[in-house]
Amino acid sequence: MTEIRKRALFGVDKCVGVYRALFWVPTPLGSDAAPQRFSEGRALETVAYLSDTIGRRIVSTPQIEESALYVEQQAKLLQKLAQQTRPDLAVEVDREHTTGGVNMVFAGTHITNSYNNLTNIIVRIAPKAALHSKAVMINAHFDSVFESPGASDCAACVGTALEVARVIVADPDIQLAVPLLLLLNGGEETILTAAHGFMKTSKWAPSVGAFINLESTGPAGPDVLFQHTGSWTLEAYARGAKYPHGSAFGQDLFESRVLSMDTDFRMFSSDYHGSLPGIDIAQVLDGAAYHSHHDTIERLRKGTIQMLGENVLGAVVEFAKELKEQETKGLPEWDAGGSVFFDFFGIKMIRYPFHFGSLVHAQALPAVVLAILILPRAFKGQPPQVLPALRGAALRAAAAISAAAVPAALGAARVLLTGAHLSLMKELIMMWGKPMIFFGRNALAHAVYGPAALAGLLLPFALFQGAASNVDTAVMGASLVHAALAAALTFSGMRSGFAFAVWAFAGVASLMIPRKVSTTKKLIWAVITALPALLGVAPSMLTMPLFVIEHLSIGGAGKPPLGTLAADVVVGILFGLVAALVMGHLAAWLAHSVRPFIWRVILGLLLASAAAAVYASSADHPYSDAFPKRIMLQHLHLLAPDGSVHESRWAVATLDVVPVEMALPEKSTYLDNYDRDWQAMYPVGNLLRGVALPAPPLDSSMYRPGQMRISLTGTEPSPSGSDVSRLSLLMQLPWPGWGLLNVTGPVVGWSFAEENPETKERVTRFSGNEGSDSWPFWLDAEGDWQGKVRVELSAINHANTTQLHDFTSQMPSWTTVSAMTTLQASYTF
Repeated sequence: MTEIRKRALFGVDKCVGVYRALFWVPTPLGSDAAPQRFSEGRALETVAYLSDTIGRRIVSTPQIEESALYVEQQAKLLQKLAQQTRPDLAVEVDREHTTGGVNMVFAGTHITNSYNNLTNIIVRIAPKAALHSKAVMINAHFDSVFESPGASDCAACVGTALEVARVIVADPDIQLAVPLLLLLNGGEETILTAAHGFMKTSKWAPSVGAFINLESTGPAGPDVLFQHTGSWTLEAYARGAKYPHGSAFGQDLFESRVLSMDTDFRMFSSDYHGSLPGIDIAQVLDGAAYHSHHDTIERLRKGTIQMLGENVLGAVVEFAKELKEQETKGLPEWDAGGSVFFDFFGIKMIRYPFHFGSLVHAQALPAVVLAILILPRAFKGQPPQVLPALRGAALRAAAAISAAAVPAALGAARVLLTGAHLSLMKELIMMWGKPMIFFGRNALAHAVYGPAALAGLLLPFALFQGAASNVDTAVMGASLVHAALAAALTFSGMRSGFAFAVWAFAGVASLMIPRKVSTTKKLIWAVITALPALLGVAPSMLTMPLFVIEHLSIGGAGKPPLGTLAADVVVGILFGLVAALVMGHLAAWLAHSVRPFIWRVILGLLLASAAAAVYASSADHPYSDAFPKRIMLQHLHLLAPDGSVHESRWAVATLDVVPVEMALPEKSTYLDNYDRDWQAMYPVGNLLRGVALPAPPLDSSMYRPGQMRISLTGTEPSPSGSDVSRLSLLMQLPWPGWGLLNVTGPVVGWSFAEENPETKERVTRFSGNEGSDSWPFWLDAEGDWQGKVRVELSAINHANTTQLHDFTSQMPSWTTVSAMTTLQASYTF
C-alpha cells in the first residue's frame, strides 16, 4: 500500500507540474491596483482601444495612422507623469517615419522587402545620472494583419510595454541603471520592415545596448523566451523574470526555419540583420485565434498579460544592471555563442553557456562507452557488455522510429479510409478524406495519437524479446544512442543536444546499483535518476504538440493526394518523437514491466487510438466558430496593356491541407487557375492552394484605367559598368498599399535595397502608408536590353468593398476570411 501511495503521489506531482507549465497564470490586477504594481487591467485599456475601438490596423489604411496617434498620446501621458513625479528622469517622445528595403529570407524564400513612410513611436526614459548610457529597448508592434483586430498580436504587447514604462515612472524605488527605450513600431506584419527601418535610419538606434522583443502567436500564453543573442541577456532574463518560461528546443526550431514565421528579433539581433544582443518572448498557445478575427480582447486568457508584464519588468531592471556593469567591465568572457536553457515548470530557468555545454554534452559519448566497459564488472561481476549494448542501441533506435511510424501510419490510414467512404457516399470528385480532423480538439488529438505512439515505442521490444530480455543492456544501448545524438547535435551547433546528454548520463546512473537489488527497487532507482532528464525535457515537449496542432491552420496547403495527408502524418511523427524523448531509456523499463503481456498492451493501445480515430472521423470537418478555417480571398483584376481591366475573378485559397472547396457552395463554377493568382502575396502565396471563380467587375470608384502604371522616365549610363544602362522608372498606384514587383530580363541591379539579391530572381514586396502610391526606382540593365526587361506588378487594397462583403457574408461561420482587392499588370521596356 505504501509503494502504491508513493507512485500515486509521484503521478499527482507530475500532473501539477504539467498544469503549472502550460496553464497556470498569476491573478491579474485591475485598473485600480497600486501605481507601483504592474496591472493587467491598465494594460488592457490600451488593448481595448487598439483592437476594439480602432480594429484592424493594416499598413496603408487610415487605421494605422489612428493607432500611431493613440500610441503617441499614451506616450506623452507618461512624459507628463514623469515631469510631475520624477525629477530624476528625462522622458522624451518622438515620432519617426522610415523608408528603405532589405534582402531577407522568409518562408524559405529569398526576397527583397521594400517599405515607404512607415511610422515608429519612440519613448526614451532616462535617469538623468545616466543620460548617455546605452539603453534597454522594448519592442512591440501596433499594426495588425488582414481581418484580425490583433488583440494579442500585438496590441497586448504594446499595452504591456507602456504599462511597464508607467510602473518604472510611478515607482521611485525602481532606479534604472541605464535608460529604457520603447520602440512601438507600425510595420511588423509587412515582414519586419519598421524594425529594419529603425535600425537603419533612426537617430535613436545607436543609443540602444540590448533589446527585449515582445510577440504573440496566440492569446492564451504563457509567454515563452524562444530566442536569444548573447548569453548575458538570457542570464538577466532568468534572474529578473518572475515566471520564466523557455527552452533551447524553441530556439533550435526557430533557427531551423521550419516554421513560416518570423519576428522583429531578426532585424535587431547581431546574429542576423542587426547589431544587438537581446531576447525574443512570445505568447504561444491558442494559435487558432492567431491572425484571425478571433484575436480579440475577450479571447485573451486572464492573467497572461499580468505574467508577461511582471516578467518583462523584472527583465528590464536586470538588463539595465548588466549594461551599466559592461560600461566598465565589458562583456563577460563566457558570453559568445549563447546559452543552453530550459525552465523548471515556470518556477526557475536552468541555463549555462553553450561553449561550456558543448564540452559537457560531448563527454556523454565517452562516458557511456566507458560505462559499457566498466559498470558490468564493477556492479554485477560480469565482463564488458559491448555486443549486448549495441543490440540495445539498435533496439532503442528501432523503438524511436516505430514510435513515430505507427501514429503517422494511423493518421494516414484514417484520412484515406474516410476519403474512400466520402467518395462512395457523397460522390465527391476528389478523395479528400477528413484530414486534420483533430484541429481545435487537443484532447482528441492526444487520444488518437498518444496511445499509438506508446504502442509504437513498445513494438520493437515485443518483436525482439531476446534483445529486450536484459533491461540493463537495453538501457545501456539507449544511453549509447542518446550520447551519440547529443554529440551530433552539439557539433552542429544545436542547443537541444542537452536533452540527449542528460538522458545518456541518467541511463548510466541508473545502472549504478548492485545486481542483487530487487527489480522493483531498480525501477524506482531508474525513475529517480531519470528525474533531471524528465524535468528538463517535459515542459517543452508537452507544449510542442499543442503549439503545432493549433498552428496547423496556417501550416501550408499541400498538393493532393499526398499533401492532404501531410498534417496527420506530421502530427503522428511529432507525437512519436515526443513519446520517445520524454520516455528516454524508461521505455526499456516500461517494456520490461509489461513483458509477460506486452502484446496485449500494444493491442489495447492501438485499439484505443483506433476508437478515438473513428470517433474523431464522425465529424464532417475539423472546424468550429472558435477554431475556424483560414481562407484567403482576392477580388483579382488582370489589366490589359492600356490599363483597362480585361478579366475579373475570385481567387479563393486555403493555408491548410483541407481543400478550400469544402467551404464553397456545392454548385460553384470554377475557372482554370491562373498561375500567378497569388503572386501579390509572394512568398506566402507559395503556401496557398485554391480555386478561381467568376467575379463581378471592379467598382469604378476604386480604379480608373491608367491609375496603375510603370513609366520609363529616362535612361543614362550606369556607374556600375561600361555596358550597363540605368533605367529610371516611376511606379504609380491607385492607392497606398501592399504589392509585389517581379523583374525579369538582363537586369543586374536595382534601387530597392542596398545590396543586390542573393539569387538571380529580382522580386520585391512593397508596402507603405500615405504617399506610397508613387514609387520612383531604377534598374540597371546590361547589353541590348530594349524590349527584354519585363516588370510584373501586383497591388493590393485592403478596403472592405461591397463585392468582398457580399462574398464573405456567404461563407460558413466556421471560416475566417482575409479579403483583398488586387490589380495585376505587366510592362515591357
